[in-house]
Amino acid sequence: MDIGWKLASGAATAAAGFVGSKAVNAGWKGFTGRDTPMDDADDDFSVKELIFFAVASAVVVAVVQVFATQAAKKWYGPVRE
Repeated sequence: MDIGWKLASGAATAAAGFVGSKAVNAGWKGFTGRDTPMDDADDDFSVKELIFFAVASAVVVAVVQVFATQAAKKWYGPVRE
């Protein structure tokens, strides 16, 4: 078990989640002109908007995390088991 790789991949995943979330929030605000359903205290979002936001968030964060993990592998080098 390579503890260095576990730390590097964990840090890359956490950073990617943070960056991906910020990107989705900025994109939502840019396209709709409203706060995200997570940030807005008002409950005036339709079910369609909530579903679209959830899907967009999941897709963006997942893609960013995959790229971050691949970049961490290139940076870290071969993983020793």
